[in-house]
Amino acid sequence: MATCDAKYTFTSASIESYGSQRDGGLFQHSPFGQALLANELPLPPSFPLWIGSAEPFPYYFVGDAAFPLKTNLMRPFPGLRMSQSKSVFNYRLSRACRVIENAFGILTARWLVLRTTIECSPENCEKIVLACLALHNFVMLNDPKRWYCPEDFTENPEFQYVGI
Repeated sequence: MATCDAKYTFTSASIESYGSQRDGGLFQHSPFGQALLANELPLPPSFPLWIGSAEPFPYYFVGDAAFPLKTNLMRPFPGLRMSQSKSVFNYRLSRACRVIENAFGILTARWLVLRTTIECSPENCEKIVLACLALHNFVMLNDPKRWYCPEDFTENPEFQYVGI
């Protein structure tokens, strides 16, 4: 499980379940999830979205239906039948979720070791995945010619994230 920013660079990662838990269960047991649920993450304070507004808006993470709704964690409205405004919200939230899916897609497209079962001890597997994440971030942040991730790379179905 990981988080990323709008530039497809990973900001946190939890590598501890080895595929044995679903996202919601992993989130609640991970140090990141526990800190977010307890409001202990060092997030920036809420602030108004536009000049003249008195209503502060919090920074938040975006998750799918497996995650709980919290002050700093948005998830889609449940159910199949809903108002148009809720349906539009769910659509836009799913578009925001594509950022992390694309980040994983870029990662797995470039580091082929992540496309198959890694045959080593869990400790070494963690190190390999973390090394791939660090190298991914380094290249994403230091690639002025965009050879690592061309402009149209993230919407190419061939490179979409299918799971690690």
